[in-house]
Amino acid sequence: MRRPEEMLQRAITRYLYASLPSAAWWCAIPNGGGRSKAEAGILKATGVKAGAPDLVIVWEGRFFGIELKAPKGRLSESQKSTCDMIVRAGGFYTVIRSIDELEAYLAGHGLPMRGRLSA
Repeated sequence: MRRPEEMLQRAITRYLYASLPSAAWWCAIPNGGGRSKAEAGILKATGVKAGAPDLVIVWEGRFFGIELKAPKGRLSESQKSTCDMIVRAGGFYTVIRSIDELEAYLAGHGLPMRGRLSA
């Protein structure tokens, strides 16, 4: 697998579409990828921040920042800083490496999932 985090995000995206309660809102934050210096400057000037989590879920007034990592992936310094800021602001933040981890995490926070994708 050449891009394990992308493959994980695609699988988790399918899972979220199929399983999150209809009252939940979520989105992906596409911070990665190659950018020209000009484009990076424009994005920074318009509020894009390094270290933003890959996914955000909002449910019943709670904010969940979810960083997706391959099995051996580690958080960058900007991701660690973002995690600290989200938690200090009252949100939740986690690193997820599989759909099973995400399912357990969301269930542990009381999100009533509608179902599961078949393998």
